[in-house]
Amino acid sequence: MSAAPGDHTQFASTAWFEVQVEGPAVNGGIWAVVQTVSGLQESFKTIDYYEGGQHERPHRLPGGKQFQNVVLQGVVTDGTDIYDWFSKVRPGSIKDARCQVIVTLMHQTSDGPSSIGEWWVNDAYPIRYTGPSLDRAKEAVAFEQIELVHAGIERAF
Repeated sequence: MSAAPGDHTQFASTAWFEVQVEGPAVNGGIWAVVQTVSGLQESFKTIDYYEGGQHERPHRLPGGKQFQNVVLQGVVTDGTDIYDWFSKVRPGSIKDARCQVIVTLMHQTSDGPSSIGEWWVNDAYPIRYTGPSLDRAKEAVAFEQIELVHAGIERAF
């Protein structure tokens, strides 16, 4: 689905994120609705290379990739799946916690929900879990937050 150039306001009030976590660490997978996704970012480190006799300015070459942590905020699930996944991480042992995380940007159309874009976060595992802020004076949803490290992002569509 593609909007006309400059016509993206139609998605603002009816868009949401769905997150799927797949892998042996999460038996049967995790499905969640998320308010905010941040950190879908990759960049290259640069290496300054000075060629013999040319010391005024270096050649800047791409080095290894760097990945920013992905943070899922406002996570809503119907159980303890997110916390259970976080609990599988152990110092010195992440093998059992690595999973594929699929973030899908959804939009409500007259024909029903439709996906707009998808990002795959590869070999991700949680490094920080934040439970909900609880205040009996406020009527609010009990949101969770989880921060992930990973081995790269792929833009699916």
